[in-house]
Amino acid sequence: MLHPNSNTYILEIRHRDRPDQSPIAHLLVEREEKYRYSQDNEIMDAVIKLRYQRLGPHRPGLESKGYFCGCYSKRYNRASLTASLPFESGGVFLDLSGLHGQRIGTYLLNTIVEWLQQWPDASVNTIELVEGQGHGSNKLRRNRLYEQFGIEFDFTSSKQQAGHSRPIHVGQLTPVTAWKANITERSLTDYMREILAEKQHLSEEFGYTDRLLKSYKVRYRQAEARPLWFAVKTLYRRHRDLLWSSSFFAVIAAVLWVKWKSLG
Repeated sequence: MLHPNSNTYILEIRHRDRPDQSPIAHLLVEREEKYRYSQDNEIMDAVIKLRYQRLGPHRPGLESKGYFCGCYSKRYNRASLTASLPFESGGVFLDLSGLHGQRIGTYLLNTIVEWLQQWPDASVNTIELVEGQGHGSNKLRRNRLYEQFGIEFDFTSSKQQAGHSRPIHVGQLTPVTAWKANITERSLTDYMREILAEKQHLSEEFGYTDRLLKSYKVRYRQAEARPLWFAVKTLYRRHRDLLWSSSFFAVIAAVLWVKWKSLG
């Protein structure tokens, strides 16, 4: 019997060349682990699956979700970085439009590598590089994705488009921290709290703008009904201080003039 354990959180993605700027994407990630124990409470089999879903608007027809998975088997003392069965050979595939090269694949695969460190003596199952996925810049990203963890390949094509990984144990894999430069893990609770606070702020801004618009509509109707009176009132409001100053000096001048006339 498998015993599941799951956790859901948010990945905040910033551009790798501009990590100090606002996020360019958010991913909802569900991490699920399943374990089968012996009667002595020893782990016999284990599976990890990382399901991801891109949040926010995206163009129809483009991939917005997927998963990475790995596993361990005590019976065979084997582990896989790319499959849920210890003898499955394969690779990982990530296709999120506009997010290529943003270390998302590095983050997901590193999570599996770190999880497998519980069994350092286990042999890592073969990773297969498929020629159809090895073109142009995608080939460089794909090969680099594995190689940064210490995995080496025997290539079956001169352009390194296809091949198989060499034997390696889990303990020889090297965890990677480069993703921390532009990817942040956030709790789902904190993320939702921030979204609701932003929604409240926008609602208040909308209310203020709506009241201001209604006020302008009233003034526009008044201007249409009595244009001359509206123009005079507007001029008075804009130049009130100047008008009061002019009136004050006019009164002073009148008083002085009357006094001068009386003396004459």
